[in-house]
Amino acid sequence: MDIYWIWFKILNLEYKKKLKLLQEYKQIEKIYFLNTNILKDKFKFNQRELSNFIDKPVRERASEIYKYNEKNNIGIISILDDVYPYLLKQIYNPPILIYYKGNLELLSKKNVHIFLGKNLDNYGDNILKEVCINLSNNNVSVISRDEKIDKKIYEYNLNNIVVLAEGIKDMKINTKGIILSEY
Repeated sequence: MDIYWIWFKILNLEYKKKLKLLQEYKQIEKIYFLNTNILKDKFKFNQRELSNFIDKPVRERASEIYKYNEKNNIGIISILDDVYPYLLKQIYNPPILIYYKGNLELLSKKNVHIFLGKNLDNYGDNILKEVCINLSNNNVSVISRDEKIDKKIYEYNLNNIVVLAEGIKDMKINTKGIILSEY
């Protein structure tokens, strides 16, 4: 259930301990309802970690985030989900949870990431236009973090995967797109 994953993400606990818990139990609900004696004895939780694990404000905050996500059609992808991006799992300390809004199927299709320089002149704009048309004709999604690229993607109705460094907020994205964020 999403609320347990949200709680696990915001839980103030060392990343390695979170991974050990996931490896051991494989189901987030089992972790959520773990007995504190097991956490103390088997996983060597100290008193601060035990207190944090059962902390009511942390659980209430998870509930608030869950309600916000429900209201705004924001879903989650956990590191245990099949749809979790393979390449993202290969980085050091990949996010345990990713928030998304939009077409989840895009994560399993061909995609390309486009980088632009700071100044896009007419020549660069024409090249970007040609690239966008080519990608559209070949059903390739574009991963972006650049507003200039996002505008072209939107203009040419391309599949768009937007990766945000901050939380998901209202932004223009075509109906074939998806927004991803760790926050």
